[in-house]
Amino acid sequence: MSDLILRNNDDVENIQHKHTPKPWGYSSWKEYWCDHSGEEWPETCRYRGCGENADGSAHVIVNDDEEYEYIIPMCNEHNSPAFSEVFSVNSGTCAVYIDKEEIQAELADNLTVQLGRLTLKSGMRVQNIRGTHACLPRGYGSWKKYYIGHDEREWPNTCRIGGCPEPAKGGAHVHKEGECSCVFIVPMCEIHNTPHKNDWLPVKKGTFLVPVDQGDTKGPAGICYRKKCR
Repeated sequence: MSDLILRNNDDVENIQHKHTPKPWGYSSWKEYWCDHSGEEWPETCRYRGCGENADGSAHVIVNDDEEYEYIIPMCNEHNSPAFSEVFSVNSGTCAVYIDKEEIQAELADNLTVQLGRLTLKSGMRVQNIRGTHACLPRGYGSWKKYYIGHDEREWPNTCRIGGCPEPAKGGAHVHKEGECSCVFIVPMCEIHNTPHKNDWLPVKKGTFLVPVDQGDTKGPAGICYRKKCR
């Protein structure tokens, strides 16, 4: 299915009450619409005759076809679950198709949250946390054993930093880019598992990060265990 250029005699219906996960790699549905339509975000709502600011991105169906959902720019009044009447839009409005299967596949491929661990795609970045030498794992002799025992996971042979062929010797405390309040363990070599390596480092595809909670370790929040994540 592809995007539609709507006419003012098309029947459009708001389905904002149906939640679709925000697409991976976009900060908002507005950004998604601009990227897929190739157009700049319009100043005014696309509801026919409305002159209010286009502050939101409405999820809609067209001509009573519930199989396909689209995004169009709308004002706050018309982009509301309370606004459920069938309406028309300004002729020439671009309705960007929401490919839910693609979005869900991207979410699963890029960042899967399951059983308390994160799966990263190639190129996503982590950063070593300084001051973790005093962070000892509870119930395990090392952070490597914690990583393995957390989900009976196999320890990888090589460091999880992109392009590194060195053996993974220990579990490094890291922040994940975009979630700097959280603390995770990732297998690294001795070269990369050091507080002196404070750059953001890209990881290999399929890298698993295991979170560290307060009950898993000793030490201050933010360094040894994760604070409440966003």
